[in-house]
Amino acid sequence: LDLSRIEAGKLVLDIKPVDFAPVLQQAIQFVQASIDRHGITLTNHCPSSLPIVADATRMRQILVNLLSNAVKYNREGGSITIDCEPAAAGLVRIRVTDTGVGITAENMAAVFTPFERLGAEKTAVEGTGIGLALSRQLAGLMGMQLDLTSRPGAGTTFWLEAPLAGDLDPPAPPSPATSAATTAVITILYVEDNAANLRVMEALFRRRPNLRLLSATNGELALDIARQQQPDAILLDIHLPEMDGYAVLARLKSDAATHRIPVLALSADALVADRERGLRAGFDDYLGKPVVFADVLSALRKALLARGVGPR
Repeated sequence: LDLSRIEAGKLVLDIKPVDFAPVLQQAIQFVQASIDRHGITLTNHCPSSLPIVADATRMRQILVNLLSNAVKYNREGGSITIDCEPAAAGLVRIRVTDTGVGITAENMAAVFTPFERLGAEKTAVEGTGIGLALSRQLAGLMGMQLDLTSRPGAGTTFWLEAPLAGDLDPPAPPSPATSAATTAVITILYVEDNAANLRVMEALFRRRPNLRLLSATNGELALDIARQQQPDAILLDIHLPEMDGYAVLARLKSDAATHRIPVLALSADALVADRERGLRAGFDDYLGKPVVFADVLSALRKALLARGVGPR
């Protein structure tokens, strides 16, 4: 059901600052009986308080999936280790490591494919093959990245990078030589008539101090803001009231004041033909919904570099 809601763009998230520690403890309690039954030792090295930005319910869902897999594909009497460490600025990397059979390099690419169990369907290990696929989708919707490292016969580590609501270690003040670069702000205009989608995007951008998000709920307002504010890039929903995304794009490209601004399409119409049509129309990129925030950031970076547009 969750996968269906995500594909339809109807999964609503409640993203806000939450303490990771109790969410993790609840997930551990959920799988504790299975851990005990298999004689597995679990060690948690994460701090007793760790504020992150997430939907607590969906974060717990991801952790339960990762811990359940770490139990199911472990060896009898094995171990599971959970640790948290600072990653890139403003992020924490959460790792769940097991001592199980591991995953071969050729199978790693299929780990997050829905209903793909990599041969486990022929064993006594129960499952549907949707837990990891769903977890990656949920992570992306919260602006997080979920991936893994593994060695056959030596175990697997699934890691999740989440935005911090407060750094694990306070960052050192920038030096005068770098302060100008780190404080530069890129302005993005997001054109979206769905209030829930807009709230999610605003919450995700709030964790990126170098990104400033403007918003518009219809095409005419978007055109006015684009002319007046001159954003560095525009994220444009296709299905807008009165004037759709293609009409807005045409107006932007025909106006000397806005024709150089990179415009990225966002749409639930994500078939190959839809993307090809969008690129032919002049969009700098075409992203499917539900939006994966990491993909949005990557596409924005690529479009800005291609156009030679710098932060304002």
